[in-house]
Amino acid sequence: AMIGRILYQNGYYNGFRPNQAPQYRDVSEDLWSYKHLAYMAAQGAFDGMSQVNPAGLITRGESAHIMTCALHLNKQADLSRFTDMDPEHPYYSDIAKMVAAGYMQGDDNSCIHPDDNITRAEVTAIINRIIGRDSSFYKDAKLMRITRYRYNNIPVDSNGKLSLIHISE
Repeated sequence: AMIGRILYQNGYYNGFRPNQAPQYRDVSEDLWSYKHLAYMAAQGAFDGMSQVNPAGLITRGESAHIMTCALHLNKQADLSRFTDMDPEHPYYSDIAKMVAAGYMQGDDNSCIHPDDNITRAEVTAIINRIIGRDSSFYKDAKLMRITRYRYNNIPVDSNGKLSLIHISE
């Protein structure tokens, strides 16, 4: 759900409007993430599932599948450098697409851990790569004003101006 929300905030839905409610036992229209889950369902992210478990944990492989569906990725990388990635793994092609796009990386031990639960830090790193927010933003941000165009929900001061970043050296 959070992946869908962040993609939505960064313009990936392109005017998508759910024309049919997703048919999952655990997703109701009252759920805060309903439209995001509906988008992901329409992209095929949950095909073959009877429930989504929107508050549950997901693996790195499952997250790669959801993101490749949402982003319509096609190009695949060679994953032979990852010692824990079997070509028969159910999410092999999804992880290959995420690696090819530069959104997912392995660790220093040449592993990508497709069956480990994805952490918030890993999701944050992937989303930052997807939306183009890399570490250069923080290095070059000394006294820069952040724009609402690129970052949503930035606090404003009493005059309605966006907060400034001050990085002391």
